Amino acid sequence: MSRPVPYGYTFFDVQKLSVTSIVTQLNTTVRTAKAILLSVETTNARVGFNTTVPKTSTGVLLQTGNGPYWFDNLPLSTMRFCSISTAASLLQIEAFKGIKED
Repeated sequence: MSRPVPYGYTFFDVQKLSVTSIVTQLNTTVRTAKAILLSVETTNARVGFNTTVPKTSTGVLLQTGNGPYWFDNLPLSTMRFCSISTAASLLQIEAFKGIKED
């Protein structure tokens, strides 16, 4: 089966992330990617960038059914996620490198 890949990128890695109200980061491999494609499978979540720590009512809202969300040229190593409720959010993440990267 062929995986659709945005132009200029190659598929790199995948991560399934279960996020609770405790702030969670991407794994060390995905953090090195150039871009990620993210979908929210269950409960809505929030994301913070740089030093922004998301909470149940602050950060960028990621809603189930509204994705997938595409993030590129962002500091993936400092992205932080949390669920907006007591139920865990399941995030599916595909990571990409640029075509000319090794």
